[in-house]
Amino acid sequence: MNHPARWMLVALLMSAANTAYGQSGNGFGVLVGAASPDGKLTNAFDMGSTIELFGIRKTSYDPVALRLGVSYTRLSASSTWHMSVTGVEPTIAYEFKSLPLTPSIFGGPGWYLIKDEATQRQFVNAVETAPHDFSRSAFGGVLGGRIEFTLKGLKVPIEYAHHAVPGFLSSGGIVKFNTLSIGLKF
Repeated sequence: MNHPARWMLVALLMSAANTAYGQSGNGFGVLVGAASPDGKLTNAFDMGSTIELFGIRKTSYDPVALRLGVSYTRLSASSTWHMSVTGVEPTIAYEFKSLPLTPSIFGGPGWYLIKDEATQRQFVNAVETAPHDFSRSAFGGVLGGRIEFTLKGLKVPIEYAHHAVPGFLSSGGIVKFNTLSIGLKF
């Protein structure tokens, strides 16, 4: 086999393997992890927790995928003051093919329902708050990265995401937080 024909055969085999491997990207799963405030929220809130249900659908433009995540994040300032954020984030993901890891980046808009609740007047980290309970929905966005690997037949994603909701102010700044999660994908 001559040199150009060999390279064409290698390219054809790699393309077929990439397409076959890419078809396994569809699925749904759950992520759990830690959440940390960002920006001015760090003046009042501490680490929190997050849980997310997600679904991924490959497009015909491999390696691009559509991703939909529904999440709940809670950041606490004290035992009597916390913020909870429920989010719906339709994003676009770009997967880099490599075995056994599949790294990807994703980003897109988000719709968030933010609830800020305090049950008593207090000073937390030099921020004064009066008793209140209010919620508001606002648009924002998410940008993140993920690594997915297979462990004894289970797909395990590890994901970092930065969420920003400019339509909602708390503690003197817009709501921004980061999440670091691990989960299972089916």
